Amino acid sequence: MVAAVLAALASRPASAQIVGPVDTNAAPGAADRMLAGHVFTPSLLVRSPFAVTAFEADLLYGSGSATGPTYDVHGEVVGDATYSFAATAQSFSYEKKLHEGISAGLGALTQLYSGIDGPSAVVVGAEVQFGAFGRVTAGHRFGPVRAAATFDASYAPRLAIQVFDAIKKALDSGSLETGAALNQSNVWTLKPGLALAWAPFRSLGLITSVDYQWVWLAASGAETQQQSGLDAAIAADLDLGTFTGVPVALLAGYGVTAPLGSNGVSRATSVSGGVFYTGRPALALGVELGRRTFSVRNLDSSALLAQIQLKYHW
Repeated sequence: MVAAVLAALASRPASAQIVGPVDTNAAPGAADRMLAGHVFTPSLLVRSPFAVTAFEADLLYGSGSATGPTYDVHGEVVGDATYSFAATAQSFSYEKKLHEGISAGLGALTQLYSGIDGPSAVVVGAEVQFGAFGRVTAGHRFGPVRAAATFDASYAPRLAIQVFDAIKKALDSGSLETGAALNQSNVWTLKPGLALAWAPFRSLGLITSVDYQWVWLAASGAETQQQSGLDAAIAADLDLGTFTGVPVALLAGYGVTAPLGSNGVSRATSVSGGVFYTGRPALALGVELGRRTFSVRNLDSSALLAQIQLKYHW
């Protein structure tokens, strides 16, 4: 469906395309994310330093595998196995530019992962998360570079179905408790950070961001946990329209989450590549394909992901 939309948009007459706007005469919807004539394409991996007014909808779909132990009927480890799971997530947000370089936004998010066969459903389980988030950007242009202090916060209740944990607990205790497989928790996440953007050429833009991540997790029947970590990411986008007339931008990104201290968040790495339509300066529409390695319930996991992004700027 995305490919069809991109093809239809790309078929518009060349006279309707706006290629390579400049800072002094930027097209509506592009001026706030432009440096040296380059209009930056937003990446889902990297926090943007630009203060904009925009509506954004992001959809993620993926599948992956997790490596973990196999068990006998008594719950004892007897070997290793590979388990399969699927994941999906959606987020919708609105951001408002309040002043030059300053913006604030609110949004909602949902996500789900689940084992997709019998053994995977038992060992990996399933998890549903939904919540809200807010963000603030305060930045300034320093010559060819845009720099911004950023702050993101989210609250997301989480419901997990952990079948194997319930079975293991029943085997150890000799009785099965009602609702033992359900685990409910409330998760607060705070992320202060710094983001930078630079356009060395009119066709090329680079963005990098670093965030400190603090997670507060309160689970039912368990002690409150606090975790911390560091997020770092970089992305580059190449606007083909500036030298070919084709209204397409190519995007590549890399991100890593590293735990801090003995109670750190789970380590994760992501790499992605994307294609975006650039014929309408106010519109960022495209798809990113990527691979992510991370931990699902202490199982070493990897997933292939497709992330569809639609962002309209005013």
